[in-house]
Amino acid sequence: IGLLTGGVAHELAGPLTRILALTGLVAAGAPEGSPMIGELREIEEATMRAKTIVGDLLDFARSSKIGEHHPLTLESVAAKSIALSRFQLGGVDLRVEHEPGATVMGDGNSLQQVVLNLLSNAVDAIAQSRREGKGGGCVTLRTWNDAGETHLSVTDDGAGIPEDERLR
Repeated sequence: IGLLTGGVAHELAGPLTRILALTGLVAAGAPEGSPMIGELREIEEATMRAKTIVGDLLDFARSSKIGEHHPLTLESVAAKSIALSRFQLGGVDLRVEHEPGATVMGDGNSLQQVVLNLLSNAVDAIAQSRREGKGGGCVTLRTWNDAGETHLSVTDDGAGIPEDERLR
């Protein structure tokens, strides 16, 4: 996943840089007070958001080799996962509850991938619940320590897994 992610991110970085440069040139040549300047600024802001996402993807792709275990705070793993999921989470009320000191030994990429999958599943559950007219819209990501163990949970208020599918 890291290699694919890095390749896609790298391919997107060039065009985004060009969009920023050309937008800046056009804005510099626009007459003072032109309404076009405001629209060009919106393009620049959107492109900068996209560049931030590309940077996050590149960080994810090169952050660690599979199997390497390092001390990690679950707060950091969660924050990176949320950053990569921010557009998918757009229509969702995301609540984050971190207890200080929730630290584990682990492979950062693997843990981040797990959290990304949990967030994606939660968003899918909410979307399904909304399609069925059952509401939903809140995802809670929580980290905490209890009796010497460190925990991370992702919960949502979607309709849940149908009973017949749970038995599989």
